[in-house]
Order: sequence, then C-alpha cells, then structure tokens
Amino acid sequence: MSDPSTERIRPGRLDEADALNELTKRSVMHWGYDPAFLEWEPEAITVDRPFMERAITFVLERDGVVIGYYALVEQPDGLALDKLFIDPPWIGRGYGRRLWDHAVAEAGLRGFRSITFYADPNAAPFYRAVGARFIEEIETSWPGWRLHSFIHEF
Repeated sequence: MSDPSTERIRPGRLDEADALNELTKRSVMHWGYDPAFLEWEPEAITVDRPFMERAITFVLERDGVVIGYYALVEQPDGLALDKLFIDPPWIGRGYGRRLWDHAVAEAGLRGFRSITFYADPNAAPFYRAVGARFIEEIETSWPGWRLHSFIHEF
C-alpha cells in the first residue's frame, strides 16, 4: 500500500514529456505485449510536448521519482481520461487508485460530471473496480485485441 508521507501528486511539466513517454512504454510492455505493439498506433500512447500542452496532466512522485501519471483531455462532448499509467514496479500497490481518485476530483473541480475513456483490456478490471461503467468492446486492427470503452459519472 502507498505511504503518503513520501509521495505527492502535482501538475506534470512540459520537460517531463520524454520521461512520461518512457514510463508509458514500460507500463504497456508489463502486460506482455510484443514490442511491435508500441508501434501499432503510437499516437494512442505517445507523450510528447504537444500532448502535454493540450492535456491536463498530473504526476505521482514517490521520494522525488515519478512513478505514475494521468492525463485528461477536453473533447467536444466532455472530458476524457487519455492516459493513466503506473511504472511496473509500483503496479498493484494502490497508486493507480490514488491517481484515479485525483483525476475524478480534478474533473469535478473543472465543472465536469463524467469522464469517458478507452482502456486496454488488461486495465478493464481496474476501471470496473473503481466504479467506471463498461460501455462496449471495440474491434481494432490488432489481431485479437479489443479496446474497452468506459464512462464514469460522479
């Protein structure tokens, strides 16, 4: 479980884009994907300066080291959770839930009452556990891989 005395959630900085991009890749590969998966739809997972400039990004630090982050993006129809990733050594320790709760609170502070998002099938159980409502599976061009669509209303 997390130890709040050594951690904090703070806004992400533009100069952290490369580090967040690498954290994302490590997190995706944790689930056993073929490395080619990272190149399949790179815009879906890439974190770069242009992404950081348009996203609402918060990072979770433990002892001054970023171990996870999330990004919210305003869409024409509302707010979307675009990314929520934890560095693999920290998966399963409550940090994803901590970031999720922060993202929901941040969305509420900005006047939103729901968050929509797409999730990797490996992350779907987490999102169900935190109260998001599953909408549908979406067929993709990656063989045997379906994207999961969710909404969380609060």
